[in-house]
Amino acid sequence: MAPQINPAWLAAFILVALLLTGLVSKKDFQQKIDWPMIFFLLSLEGLSRSISYLGLDTALSAAVGDRFDFVGGNLVLFIPVALAVTLVLRLALPITRRHGGGGGGADAGGRGAEHPPLGAGPS
Repeated sequence: MAPQINPAWLAAFILVALLLTGLVSKKDFQQKIDWPMIFFLLSLEGLSRSISYLGLDTALSAAVGDRFDFVGGNLVLFIPVALAVTLVLRLALPITRRHGGGGGGADAGGRGAEHPPLGAGPS
């Protein structure tokens, strides 16, 4: 049986190799990685374990009941159903706005100053 390598150690080894070989610079590593998405994905691990620990997964399953039994593990049916449920929830729940100071950082065109229009180069 082949030895099991922890994915975190493998990722760290690859990162160190990329930094040492110069394929990724320290500046690129700090600036071009989507850190909010990384932290979001990392938080999902803790959130899913907390949901399971508190028993909310079984409570949600009991609340939903047999409403989605027609999917029956079929991925071709699951994806459209998941998209439809997401769309309905997105339309039903209110859209929240980011709170910022002053004018909200919008330019004269109503776009956020931090997001230049498409095709505009870096300033």
